[in-house]
Amino acid sequence: MTTVRAAVCTGLNEPWKTEELEVDPPANREIRVKMVYSGMCHSDEHLRTGDISAPPEVLEMIGVKSMFPVVGGHEGSGVVTEIGPNVTQVAVGDHVAVAFIPSCGTCFWCASGRQNLCDLGMMTLAGGMISDGTYRYHLGGENVNRMAQLGTFADEMVCHENSVVRINPWDNMKAAALISCGIATGFGSAVDRAKVKPGETVVVARASPARGTSSRWIRSPSSSSGRRKSAPRTRRRRSPRCRSCCRSSRWAATPTW
Repeated sequence: MTTVRAAVCTGLNEPWKTEELEVDPPANREIRVKMVYSGMCHSDEHLRTGDISAPPEVLEMIGVKSMFPVVGGHEGSGVVTEIGPNVTQVAVGDHVAVAFIPSCGTCFWCASGRQNLCDLGMMTLAGGMISDGTYRYHLGGENVNRMAQLGTFADEMVCHENSVVRINPWDNMKAAALISCGIATGFGSAVDRAKVKPGETVVVARASPARGTSSRWIRSPSSSSGRRKSAPRTRRRRSPRCRSCCRSSRWAATPTW
């Protein structure tokens, strides 16, 4: 068992705090990753405020009373430092990007190209380890949940091997961290949901730097020959009540390690 520092939320609407956690060694098909980069997605804040949570019936089904305490973070990259038994997809020293939805590659959904529906994703928001349902993280004798079966807001992370993707050792690890969530969701929103086609000219409304991936210039998905269009800057009239609400709803979370 080792001790790591991590940003932990201990209850609904409680602040993120840096805590010392006891972490068990990797078990069957599990790995330990030394985190190099971790990004904060607003989904982590939604978890803290209860805007995304597993329904009570789901928590009861998997034998969990609460999603808290929880280690935040589901976007990041790192280096594998230890592997458990029967790990086949990565080795010690490999560089990896995390996957906020695990993918086994063999279930019906993965085999049909819908890895986002992988059977292993059932316990993405709450519950023990994918491998056996037990917990590796402990705080004061209490089991600790991990955001998206990951918990990248930590010095080190123990997770299932299907929750990471091996990358080349020369790949930019900062970029890999962004690709692991922010860029992937942005690309999916444009290609899968908006059905944008190569060569089309598009306007991106309400672009924001919330994930660190938006910019004022947007390239159409037609490789290097794509034309650029700027995201429009719009000004909306808001009532005094709305302006007051917007001012009071700003948030920030800065890890202290």
